[in-house]
Amino acid sequence: MYDVITKTEGFTKPFKFLERLFDELGPIYKEDFTMRPSTTVHVIDPEDFEKTFRAEGKYPQRPILDFHLEHRRRRNYFPGVPNLQGEEWHRVRQTIAPKIMRPKVVEENIGNFNAVSKDAVASLVKKACEQDDHMPDLEKELYRWSLEGMATFAFDTRLGLYEDPPPQEALEFTEAIINFFEISQQLLFDAFYQIASKYIDTPLF
Repeated sequence: MYDVITKTEGFTKPFKFLERLFDELGPIYKEDFTMRPSTTVHVIDPEDFEKTFRAEGKYPQRPILDFHLEHRRRRNYFPGVPNLQGEEWHRVRQTIAPKIMRPKVVEENIGNFNAVSKDAVASLVKKACEQDDHMPDLEKELYRWSLEGMATFAFDTRLGLYEDPPPQEALEFTEAIINFFEISQQLLFDAFYQIASKYIDTPLF
């Protein structure tokens, strides 16, 4: 557990732990989880990704994070596409696919994507010039760019993360998403929370 925490920098960068495993075990390896009866096969080669997804069939079986499902169940929320399986997943997926997968829909949003990208480049140039051509936190800048771009597609509006200063509501929204992923990583790897959260409320759950 300590190794996981240190390698992922406190669960903020889980990909670093996976990178180490790929370096040690190769481009394909199997992992058995002690806390849940499941086996996961990890692949890193894009061609292997393509083969895997093409072989899934009409009703693919995806791993479900039980704590996400339990969180939504307790609040009487719809499970959401990531927490569905089989025919129910296919039904919901087919409903939203025309709104997110058709090239025409993506084409209609190119103008918004370009506007966000121009703001992102301007921000990168400005900050690099202020730091002697050094970007102090490129990861944060790329995160801001991706979130602002996705918002134009999902919400049909700009969050305003490139405004000076950004709206407080946009900053709180961004922080909430970051917390969501960090807490998810902790719940995924922490055996105590995986057991306790099924029966009692915990600080993370």
